Amino acid sequence: MLRQAVRGGARAARLEEKIGSLEVGKLADIVLVSVDDYDQYPHSDPLVTLAESTTGRDVRHVIIDGRVVMRDRQILTVDLGPMRERIAHQYQKIMDRFAAAIG
Repeated sequence: MLRQAVRGGARAARLEEKIGSLEVGKLADIVLVSVDDYDQYPHSDPLVTLAESTTGRDVRHVIIDGRVVMRDRQILTVDLGPMRERIAHQYQKIMDRFAAAIG
């Protein structure tokens, strides 16, 4: 299923010369997941486990085109501070409107 999604997707997008498999000269995004959590067992077939049990919280490292963008669940390429501030501000505005609507 994973092979079909990756290679088939590259083929469908007519990009199989650039993406779709790990080969010299091709672009590659690599996501490394933890297999230590209880929901990852049994992992006798890693591809089945990946497809059926893995979620975002299992992702530990992400490499995009050879550049590490997340290491040990820490995003390295985006400053999350301003985004968190904006979300907190927006959340408060939403809750104020909600309170006014019901109150």
